[in-house]
Amino acid sequence: MRGDVMGCSSQSTITNFSPQIAEAYAILRGIRFAMDAGLLPAEVEPDAKTIVYLIIADAPPLAEVGIVIYDIIHICKHYNIWVLFTPRCANMVAHNLAKVMPGAEDLFYLEEYPPYVESFVLDDKAM
Repeated sequence: MRGDVMGCSSQSTITNFSPQIAEAYAILRGIRFAMDAGLLPAEVEPDAKTIVYLIIADAPPLAEVGIVIYDIIHICKHYNIWVLFTPRCANMVAHNLAKVMPGAEDLFYLEEYPPYVESFVLDDKAM
């Protein structure tokens, strides 16, 4: 349902990605989580405008980030997955999960979320 948190995760990784690759990789891992959890069809709503536009344009660049974007495009075409740009102010849950949980152990939630984002869930649903 629109505005409900169907699933969320925090997955650690030990790398030195550029910001663009990190954003694209986070989208890819989120898509894989949705697939593994049976949350299809799915809308993925990142606030990484440049990455989302590269995905929507179906034209992965030749730069390193293009490899990850190609994987995202391929998966989205074969499953019912849409990637839609959502401004940060419209999805504070995702922003605050990313801000609070980095470096944490791998955590996965289905149809629930950590208690510290509850106020953001209520705010996002009110929009």
